[in-house]
Amino acid sequence: MDSFAVIIVAAGNSTRFGGPLRKTEVLINGLPIWWHALQPFRFDSRVRQLILVAPSEHFDQFRRDFSELIKAIQLLVIPGGSERFQSVELGLRAVDAAIDWVAVHDGARPCVDNDLVSRVFSAALQYEAAIAAIPVVATLKHSSQGDFVQRTVDRTGLWQAQTPQAYRKALLLRAFEHRGDLPATDESQLVEQLGIPVKMIAGSPFNLKVTHADDLAIAQAVLGNRTPRPAQAN
Repeated sequence: MDSFAVIIVAAGNSTRFGGPLRKTEVLINGLPIWWHALQPFRFDSRVRQLILVAPSEHFDQFRRDFSELIKAIQLLVIPGGSERFQSVELGLRAVDAAIDWVAVHDGARPCVDNDLVSRVFSAALQYEAAIAAIPVVATLKHSSQGDFVQRTVDRTGLWQAQTPQAYRKALLLRAFEHRGDLPATDESQLVEQLGIPVKMIAGSPFNLKVTHADDLAIAQAVLGNRTPRPAQAN
């Protein structure tokens, strides 16, 4: 069976989150956001390695605070970079040499479910590159100043990228090698730059990214008493 390494990216500085705590410190149902984000991957039989990229500035504290959780699932925790793409690349370099497929998931997306993980994995195995995404349904406005509308943007054909995203490891390594100066905000940008088509899999509006403190209430409601279940490989 083809095997995956999963890189959970949780190294952000939480500048937009606000409040006294960083996102890595905030608990939902008594457990950190990133712990919820990695649960469905634990229950997919194709996952062979779990890597968490943590904030480098608070790395030692992070490992101390969550030592029991880390040991419980033999989670590999490494320090991240100052930008997301740097953290992903550091995680990619830590992937076991025997693993040929890599998935990347935001540690701030705690509501991902088993079904979406399974579908993205299966699409990656078929197309070499696959991401979760949802069509844009809101009316979009553009403003370079941020206070007055300059124009309405046509939303036709626009999709909002989510994670997980999954790739053949060799392809993702090549994409990073050819990154140049592109400050990629997701991995598919780098793969697209190679001219490789990226398959989009229907994501979910519930697969939200906790960005602001108000998002916690939504995540809490979505998670509820959800219990991860073993996912069957397709």
